[in-house]
Amino acid sequence: MKYKSVLCTAPFVSVVITPERALRPCCKYSGDLGDLSKQTITEILASDVVKDLQKDMYDNKWPDRAGPVGNCEECRLAEKIHSRSIRTAYIPGGTSYFNDWRNGKIRIIEISSSNICNLSCAGCSTRFSSGWLKYAKVIEKNTDTEFYRDIIHESPIINPNNDLLIKNLSELDLTHLNRVNIKGGEPLMNTDMLVALRYFDEINILHKLEIHMDTSGAVIIDKTINETIALLCKAKRIIFGLSVDGPDEVTTYIRYSPKNMASLDNIRNFISVFEKNNITFMVSPTIMVYNIFSLDRLVEWWLYDITPSFNHLDLDIYLFNFLIGPDYLSLQALQPATISRLIDHYNNIVETKEYGHWFSHLPDALENIEYSGNKLHNQMVKYTLDMDKIKGQSIYKSIPELTNEMCYL
Repeated sequence: MKYKSVLCTAPFVSVVITPERALRPCCKYSGDLGDLSKQTITEILASDVVKDLQKDMYDNKWPDRAGPVGNCEECRLAEKIHSRSIRTAYIPGGTSYFNDWRNGKIRIIEISSSNICNLSCAGCSTRFSSGWLKYAKVIEKNTDTEFYRDIIHESPIINPNNDLLIKNLSELDLTHLNRVNIKGGEPLMNTDMLVALRYFDEINILHKLEIHMDTSGAVIIDKTINETIALLCKAKRIIFGLSVDGPDEVTTYIRYSPKNMASLDNIRNFISVFEKNNITFMVSPTIMVYNIFSLDRLVEWWLYDITPSFNHLDLDIYLFNFLIGPDYLSLQALQPATISRLIDHYNNIVETKEYGHWFSHLPDALENIEYSGNKLHNQMVKYTLDMDKIKGQSIYKSIPELTNEMCYL
């Protein structure tokens, strides 16, 4: 193949193991490359499906094998809002770009092999959270709820399969592996996490790896915690992406559990358990209709409460994760007048607050938000009110800034 300007290098260097035991090139890709319960991982990587996808990347062509929306639509939509997406991480200048990508060596593996989770977060579904299942079962089945029932679905609980994971890992040439992303479900409730760390240690590559773990921090520490910490400390670097979405009343609304497992106090306790020098803790909210009003208060908590308490740790903030789907919780569901007020609010933050640089990109990103119309807005209202009823929450109490949006248009 003649090399031009590659669209994305993920299909050459990255594999993702999904909860359904399928293989994908990245976490945002829509569609499967193969079924690990029917094919070996090496068979999938050598298949025409993968070769055709790689050819699209060489040809700078956005693949469209997932129907009219395309396999990579989530990255394309993210790039309309701001300059960052998973795709841009895999091109020159990105954090996941490798100069030798053409040799086809696996550099990044993502393990999302179970949907076991103790939260039922807004915007998530039974595909990634077993905690959603009891709520999915009580949603009224009618045409008014179909738009979100189809997304939440009723996927069964998918338990880890340690033997299958090791079988797949052992078939790969991991001599060039740089990074392992462990997601979920909740990765610290997935025994595949510990099994993978043990395996990487056994084949003597753990010390070369960066381990990235996306966690709510809302976990009950079990008897394996000491072994987990010991193995993590052997890695080159550990990054915990903490899914904290706002001040306490906001994050516990979004990251829902009946016992408020996602409270900021629990997050603090979580950090103290994993308080090791090679671990970076990055607060990484999913920016959506519920928390866009209070990101500054989240940053203030992180900078002025957590940072002084753990000033010996490497702490970071990531404010580029804009929710794309489900679209009824995306910023496109908010009316233009609300977006305009938010632009003014964050411009003021940038100009007047000492931490304003963290938000320097946000006003421009908000300028790029296009209102998707009253239908999507009304779906946001319907979903929110229905979930409040099912879960016993109150949007008006937790996020009063959204009150003016909570009416059908």
